[in-house]
Amino acid sequence: MNTVALGIQNIIVGLNPEFLVVAGTVCRAWSLVATAVQAEMRRGIHGLVADRTQITPSSLKEKPSLVGAITLGVAECFGLPTYH
Repeated sequence: MNTVALGIQNIIVGLNPEFLVVAGTVCRAWSLVATAVQAEMRRGIHGLVADRTQITPSSLKEKPSLVGAITLGVAECFGLPTYH
């Protein structure tokens, strides 16, 4: 659990997101570990940045990174902004 919390801490401190989606096998047990992971994450981050980030498990059961990669590949076709 500390590894997941540390990873979330790094993302929040580095990128300051308002919303964070957790993906992968941890989603299977998220309802059991969410409170502990978020408490551990908040212990390492002080201030409003940790409190304003909403963390939720992905609803994409299988291969969420593949779905994200496909989205990047077709983004130009649908007029979505590109990032350089």
